[in-house]
Amino acid sequence: MPTATIRGGPIHYELAGSVGDPLVLVHGTWVDHATWGAVVPLLAPSFRLLTYDLRGHGQSRRDFGGDPVEDHVRDLEELLVATDHYPAHVVGS
Repeated sequence: MPTATIRGGPIHYELAGSVGDPLVLVHGTWVDHATWGAVVPLLAPSFRLLTYDLRGHGQSRRDFGGDPVEDHVRDLEELLVATDHYPAHVVGS
């Protein structure tokens, strides 16, 4: 799983698909990017997919800067730019 240094720490992500609009799949609390494992193969033929471990989850950094929601939003914004997935459609669970 690749890692991007985002805001001074590692964020782990995976890319799938190579055509279509960028689509980001954001997992919910208490899980990691693997929660999307069943749908990634179905969406990959139509989208450039990005799944990742939110800060504090999976293999991504554990620290928070004070406001977890703001940290997640800023991390995603920088990750989208770093992986050339900006602008993107975003799906969350």
